[in-house]
Amino acid sequence: MSYRYSLVSISALSLMVCVSASADINLTNGADLNMNGSSGSTIIFEDGSVQETAQVQGPQGDPGAVGPVGPVGPAGATGADGPAGPAGPAGATGPAGPEGSQGKTGDPGATGPAGPAGADGSDGVDGADGSDAAVPTGHGGINNIVTGTQAFVGGGEDNEASGNYSMVGGGDSNTASNGSSTVGGGYGNTASGYRSTVGGGGDNTASGSRSTVGGGFINTASGNYSTVGGGDTNAASGSRSTVGGGYTNTASNYYATVGGGHTNTASADYATVGGGFSNTASDYYATVGGGDSNTAIAYRSTVGGGSDNEASGDNSTVGGGRSNMASGYRSTVGGGALNTASGGSSTVPGGYNNVASGLSSFAAGIGANASHDFSFVWADENGGTSFGANTFNVHSTGIYLNGVVQHSSDRNLKEGFMAIDAQDVLIKVLDIPITSWRFKSEEDSVTHIGPVAQDFMASFGYGNSDKHITSTDADGVALAAIQGLNQKLTQELDEKQAEIDRLEAKFISLEHRLLAMEASMK
Repeated sequence: MSYRYSLVSISALSLMVCVSASADINLTNGADLNMNGSSGSTIIFEDGSVQETAQVQGPQGDPGAVGPVGPVGPAGATGADGPAGPAGPAGATGPAGPEGSQGKTGDPGATGPAGPAGADGSDGVDGADGSDAAVPTGHGGINNIVTGTQAFVGGGEDNEASGNYSMVGGGDSNTASNGSSTVGGGYGNTASGYRSTVGGGGDNTASGSRSTVGGGFINTASGNYSTVGGGDTNAASGSRSTVGGGYTNTASNYYATVGGGHTNTASADYATVGGGFSNTASDYYATVGGGDSNTAIAYRSTVGGGSDNEASGDNSTVGGGRSNMASGYRSTVGGGALNTASGGSSTVPGGYNNVASGLSSFAAGIGANASHDFSFVWADENGGTSFGANTFNVHSTGIYLNGVVQHSSDRNLKEGFMAIDAQDVLIKVLDIPITSWRFKSEEDSVTHIGPVAQDFMASFGYGNSDKHITSTDADGVALAAIQGLNQKLTQELDEKQAEIDRLEAKFISLEHRLLAMEASMK
């Protein structure tokens, strides 16, 4: 092993160094060196000369006597600290020292669980005027842009709040571009109207002032104060119009409303479609409750439901059914199919293929036609029509009553009184054909007896039709014939009684003559 030592600034000082191995020693300032070491050591002087230790090493002599102890030299400089020793046992706790100064704040700890919600705080003071407020930056997410005064983006990606006091809560590619407009989340939503709101969903637009789209997809609220609750491709374009949901529904005028369904339209002020498919309410206050392909196109007209129904008269109503029409003013069709109420205030309650075309007329059953004003027609499967204004017409194989029918016969309701020739009526009764028969609508086993209306009209001329015999006229003819028969019998009896009286008088006269002859013969 080789060592090299450098001795600096030592003059006229004799050093004794014991080296147990081969070493290199550098001497400066003319130092003398005595070495007792093994051979092979090297001394290098300041001028660069070298001397091997083998040239100065002699044989080792006997140890000398120990010299007296010299005086204590001056204390040397403090040596470097040695390595720390092992820790000793802990000593007893000393008294508390004075409180030290506060240390620097440590790193924030992990967020603890949320505590219970506190009570609502009182309203804060009004904020500074928008013209004086600072423009903040985005508050979260990535690629979000905030350029409006006191605007805010909570998070998400590619969102923009450019209106003053506007806000985008999160989501993707949403825009709040007008004053106090809000988009809660979703994607591709735009709140561009003043104080407009889009709650969420996708590709929705609230462009009207204070308009709202709750959610859904491709919905538009473009009217001021308009609302689309949700659904798909709905539009509320009228001021204060509403579409609740559904698909491709439109509320396009003031206070127009579509509740839901598919492809429904409320296009007039205050018009309403509740739901269903392809329904239209197109005039003021018109209403379609639901169903399929129904239309309310007149002022305050209503279709409750069903399919292919139309209420085209002002204040008209179709309750339901299929292919019904209420075209008269205040007309009504309750239901059924292929019914029409075209007269003012006319009514068809239901049934099939009925028509009420007279004013305040009524048609029911199958194929009933009330064409006269104030007429009532009930028809069975064979159909039937009215026979005049203010008539009650029943076309049926029979009427079954559990009680009596009272015919009005008050003298105060009648006029044009004329005496009749009861004998003439009796003669006509005797001449009119009386047969048995049945109605064509009846079973073969059914038979009736009586005249036909044509013969009755030809014989007596009573009533207003040669197709009908009224019970009043039939009763009257029967009573008149009875009276005529009574008159005839009375006349014949009177004639017989006169003959009897004549014969009786003649018999008495003969009897008296006979008695007189007998008396004279005695």
